Amino acid sequence: MGLVGLALLIAYYLHVWKGFRALGSNAYLTPAMRGFFQGGCAALVAFAVAGMSGGSLRPDNESIPLWIAIGIMYGVAARRPAS
Repeated sequence: MGLVGLALLIAYYLHVWKGFRALGSNAYLTPAMRGFFQGGCAALVAFAVAGMSGGSLRPDNESIPLWIAIGIMYGVAARRPAS
């Protein structure tokens, strides 16, 4: 993967983390959805810790729920009303 690939992965995961944080504090979402995105943020942190302690930072089978949450994040973000 190299340093360039690692830098791109970290930049993407930082982008996802910011998206989870933004939707986790969005007052227009239901409390359940806000909690879902706050949990996604915690799962992303746990994924990073596991990746640094012997796991893989690349998408793998054990990270499928996290990728589903990322997909939901993009879907909810795309539904924002136009201003």
